[in-house]
Amino acid sequence: MCDRPAHSRLSATCGLVGKAYPGFASQGHIDIRCYPEFIQIMDDRLRMCRGKGFDYIKVDVMDAFEDGAAVTGLPLTRQDMINYVTAMSARGRSYGLKPVQKNASGYATKLVTLFNAILLENCVLGNLCGAPRPM
Repeated sequence: MCDRPAHSRLSATCGLVGKAYPGFASQGHIDIRCYPEFIQIMDDRLRMCRGKGFDYIKVDVMDAFEDGAAVTGLPLTRQDMINYVTAMSARGRSYGLKPVQKNASGYATKLVTLFNAILLENCVLGNLCGAPRPM
């Protein structure tokens, strides 16, 4: 996140940026509970994607709440994730973009109506290929 233009805008919103993502010091967790406070930043990014001709947007690190506050620096819950991805999916679609769920395969069957596709990044290497899939 630190290497992206929105980082300074997110950092300026008190308390939105948690700890660095493990293994990626330049990326941090965002407090998704406060998405109404940073939705304009996300809308700007969605418009940028649409303007560049993108067809899809991916919603990543959906299962961060499972890591707990010790890892993320934020007390996130499963319901926080559902609220956030529901909002982002709807906003993405409002810009003509198709939302993609990235990883978090355990939630695929519960969230299938929110996404146009699911990307299992480490299917083979992470042994995720047998994970639940929507039918």
